[in-house]
Amino acid sequence: MCYDVILFSEVIYKKENYEKCANIICTFLNETGVCYLASKLFYFGVGGALPEFKQYLMNNYKSVLSFETTKLFDNKKGNKREIVAIKKVKL
Repeated sequence: MCYDVILFSEVIYKKENYEKCANIICTFLNETGVCYLASKLFYFGVGGALPEFKQYLMNNYKSVLSFETTKLFDNKKGNKREIVAIKKVKL
């Protein structure tokens, strides 16, 4: 079964989750669907980071997945947060 929308929040705080997340998107997202990933830009002390996850997608899934920032939250008091839309690349 495939889905039109997949929602992820706070799932890339460990680098070990990058491949798992990308595989879920590739396996369960409809060809015209979108995965929204809500995340902090950096997770201090645990190793994950949104810029690193984007680079991971570019390095390993460039021909399969595309992404764009849909919203950036910056309250000027702490870690920024971002919502990223991830879609399957149309062939």
